[in-house]
Amino acid sequence: MTDFRALCAELLAGADEYTGMNPYMRLDNAMKAARAALSQPEPQGPTDEELLVWASYYGIDYVDISRPSELDGERAPVRSDELCIFARTILTSFGRPAIEPVPVAERLPGPEDCDAEGRSWFGGKRGIWMLMTSKYAMADSFWLPHHALPVPQQEANDD
Repeated sequence: MTDFRALCAELLAGADEYTGMNPYMRLDNAMKAARAALSQPEPQGPTDEELLVWASYYGIDYVDISRPSELDGERAPVRSDELCIFARTILTSFGRPAIEPVPVAERLPGPEDCDAEGRSWFGGKRGIWMLMTSKYAMADSFWLPHHALPVPQQEANDD
């Protein structure tokens, strides 16, 4: 599996150097997106034991390979290690790490966190998020990068 963080860091190092050499070829958007990805915490997945507890909870029979006495192919159709590999594959394919909001008291968003108009998402304890500039942020609120929340796109009307 590719280490996306190392890849992003390498991309940024090359992009900074390239942008400095040729100011007409701006890579700002790609650099902002890469920096935003690097600022996110590593996703924390479940342990093998937690996956097996969930499998048992949902009635999935498996053979625990850590107990040689249970290695009986007729007792269960799948081995515990195969079950964990399957579950991790599903989580990798469809799971999305949660983006952690940053408290305004900790720091304000930088240019890499804002859209072209200088806006980021700001929200409070009520769970209402607004795309706005930081000058309107309250001290007890939180913020997210501009790309963190999807914005509904209005469809064109061809009538």
